[in-house]
Amino acid sequence: MSSLKLANLWRVISDVDLERIRASARTPFELLVVAEDASIGERVRAGLGAVPGGSVHPYVVVVDPDTVRQRPTTPLVVVLATGTAELSVRMKAADEHCIRSHWPRLTLVVGSETPDAAARRVAEQARVAALDVMNAPRALLLAVIAQVEGDARLAIAAALPVFRQVVAEAIVDETAKANASFAVTTGLAETIPVLTAPLNLGDMIVLTK
Repeated sequence: MSSLKLANLWRVISDVDLERIRASARTPFELLVVAEDASIGERVRAGLGAVPGGSVHPYVVVVDPDTVRQRPTTPLVVVLATGTAELSVRMKAADEHCIRSHWPRLTLVVGSETPDAAARRVAEQARVAALDVMNAPRALLLAVIAQVEGDARLAIAAALPVFRQVVAEAIVDETAKANASFAVTTGLAETIPVLTAPLNLGDMIVLTK
């Protein structure tokens, strides 16, 4: 898990706004799966978007690489799903469009877990290799969540059950790091006698949140 960002630290220790949290969890999004092989795309879609009852959530969308440029919406995350370690010309073109559009993305190699398949290529943000995607491997879920900032993760967890555990773990991890960072920084500052009283008051206010 990466180190805690300053913005996330402030979000953790600031006032809790339950209405904002509810609104964030209900925010619509698009998890875009780009696949040249339609069967691979549908397997990835089913693995990530499965909901109770056996259906797939409409927020997870599969498209052909040639149609990525015509997308009317901005995806939250793009998963470039392929059956080979090297992206085809069409998939590379889709990846380049994601780069130009500043869309968070990751490459998913389906059907192989060899070191070559899993090795990240130049300019890739993340790469995952998995034999089976129907059960949504943990490495894939973590890679998707790593591309998402802040409260957008709540929307993913609310809509897509397979992400709930990794999102909960990420939030717990951030909260623990925020507590540790706050304790360390105030502990160092409290070595200055004149600051002891106000910092003790600050400890009480922040930690009770």
